[in-house]
Amino acid sequence: MLRENSRVSLREISTKLDKAPGTVINRVADLQNEGILKKYTIVLDPTKLGFTQTAVILIQTGGCVEFIKNSISTMTNVLSVYQITGDFDVVITAKFKENSELASFVKQLQKINGIRRIIPGVALEVIKEDTTSLCVA
Repeated sequence: MLRENSRVSLREISTKLDKAPGTVINRVADLQNEGILKKYTIVLDPTKLGFTQTAVILIQTGGCVEFIKNSISTMTNVLSVYQITGDFDVVITAKFKENSELASFVKQLQKINGIRRIIPGVALEVIKEDTTSLCVA
């Protein structure tokens, strides 16, 4: 219920689930203490904000993976940064309003020491982009 509406009251949740308010309060507190519930937030529609391009960018490094991951994590437009196995070391997803923003972003990446190869790809269609479907019992 919190995934669908983080503003719903815990009392309302307890009523709908037919559980005592204390039980719901304790469960939510446990989820927060365990770091499962990290924060309550809003979900923006990137398309309505003009971010119509989604890029998936593969990066091959010559070492310094920690420095590179940390540098990329602070860059604007970046949605996610993953260290991966295989021929590439890092994969990024990012949103842009136009091609020129993506081009500038790639140029910024090229300036980071230790990056050997960058393969940018533009998503033709976003089929699913949602973390709210993760299940927490």
